[in-house]
Amino acid sequence: MVLSQNGRAKGFVGLIVLLVLACHGKFKEVPKHREIVEQPKELSERTADNIRVALSYAEDNDGKVNDSIRLEHLDLLKQWYEGHAFSTAWVHPPALSPLADSLYAFLEKGMYAGLFPGDYHGRQLASIRERLQRNTFDDKDAVLWSLQDLLLTDAFVGMTHDLAFGRIPRDTTTLRKDSAFTNDQYLGFLSRITGGGQGVSPFLDSLQPALRGYRSLREALGNFLDSARFQQYTHIDYPDKDTLNFYRQLLTRFKEEGLVSDSAGVPDDSVAWSRVIKTVQKAKGLKPDGIPGPMLVKTLNLSDYERVRIAALNLDRYKLLPDSASMPKEYVWVNLPGFYLQVWRNDSLQFQSKVIVGHAATRTPVLTSRLSNFVTYPVWTVPESIIYKEMLPKIKHNVGYLTSQNLVVVNDRDSVLNPYALPWQRYSKNNFPYRIRQLEGNDNSLGVIKFNFPNKYSVYLHDTNERDLFANNSRDLSHGCVRVQDWKALSGYLVRNDKVRYPMDTIKAWIARSEKHTVYFNNHVYLFLRYFTCDGKDGRLVFYDDIYGDDKRLLDGFFKESIH
Repeated sequence: MVLSQNGRAKGFVGLIVLLVLACHGKFKEVPKHREIVEQPKELSERTADNIRVALSYAEDNDGKVNDSIRLEHLDLLKQWYEGHAFSTAWVHPPALSPLADSLYAFLEKGMYAGLFPGDYHGRQLASIRERLQRNTFDDKDAVLWSLQDLLLTDAFVGMTHDLAFGRIPRDTTTLRKDSAFTNDQYLGFLSRITGGGQGVSPFLDSLQPALRGYRSLREALGNFLDSARFQQYTHIDYPDKDTLNFYRQLLTRFKEEGLVSDSAGVPDDSVAWSRVIKTVQKAKGLKPDGIPGPMLVKTLNLSDYERVRIAALNLDRYKLLPDSASMPKEYVWVNLPGFYLQVWRNDSLQFQSKVIVGHAATRTPVLTSRLSNFVTYPVWTVPESIIYKEMLPKIKHNVGYLTSQNLVVVNDRDSVLNPYALPWQRYSKNNFPYRIRQLEGNDNSLGVIKFNFPNKYSVYLHDTNERDLFANNSRDLSHGCVRVQDWKALSGYLVRNDKVRYPMDTIKAWIARSEKHTVYFNNHVYLFLRYFTCDGKDGRLVFYDDIYGDDKRLLDGFFKESIH
């Protein structure tokens, strides 16, 4: 009798504990794995309830609705579905809707806009759709229908953001003032689309930049994708201090592409290894010198898969610029990896010039400014970094170096000093009270003209006394400034509307007489120094070397998802 009473007492206490825990939210419903519902009306009701449970569960589990699915925009999804009694937005169980078909179609072709389906639940949605289409029991599963609708909404929100703003973070050069849509804007977009106010594709297309460069690149990417072959290959690290590891990576890569037999090993004999390298170089259209150098590695690493990732990254770079309506009608555009300068007016290319840009150790900054004036036969005030790193050791060795380079030493009163009277051996980075200038002339590092624009980096556009370097394919050679091959066209363009002060051939005459003049022009033309490693030209993708390693950093950080 006592045991019976104790049992009832314990049961009663346990019930009270359960009620208390439930009241404090300790127990919440867990999403079901499967719920088969025979009647269509009841299926819609149960789908809505499964959406409710999934959102509640995800709220307590960092957005996860199960072990493999995480909702990226949970707060927004909760707002949407709670405001619509958890009813489906895209599907009508037991059938899809034309709206869902449109979103699926855009997602499947997402790469044509630089999006990777895997970033927007592409694999899970494809699997769910296949199950619903092929299995008579699955199409009655309220859990599957609820997951599909949630994932479609989450994908729509993600694609909306990335098409408009991109995936790479804003920085100091970003000219767009907006960086995201508000929740109210997203809810408005969803209402417009699900209410039939606008089609999925027209809406998503309208979010993308209308900039000429973006349109050209997207067109070229589409053409490329029509014939691309996707296979992920081993990425080769270069340079690699571990030579044997480097050779093993090369051999693995050769095997993946069928360039050597699967049983091949790294030859012990350097002559035999050179023959292998030559065979691969010939297959890739490279000079067969037998040396596994940077050109071979670059060619091997640039697979179709990698090309698409690079193109997608550069599409996102355009999303950091203002829209076409806000871009200036006239501007100078310098693409650092492309080694070119272009002048645009009213969306029409006026002229183009080769340029030389900074080396990786002294990179040219990415910036936006406005050209304010140019100077003929300029004097160059040598930056402190160049004095300490390059000139001071040479001057200590031989003071005559200054005279040979047309350099003078001046004090803070601009007086020229006798360099042979200075104690050069005492000077260092922390102890050099003077400035060094290079006098004007044909041997001046700035050449015969310098174009000024406000910036905090003390860089400018200019001519050069090493004009033969423009014949190089790779032209990342300067200390940070941009050397312009066709400076004559640029200077003439900037004063073309001021024929009263600068009649035709005025600048040419000044240069011929070695005269120094500062020319101010009425219209301060915008200048964009930018970093784009891919262009669209004549419907084809054109790639440039990642001279500063920016692509690698951004691709590793924001474009990891496979396109498969």
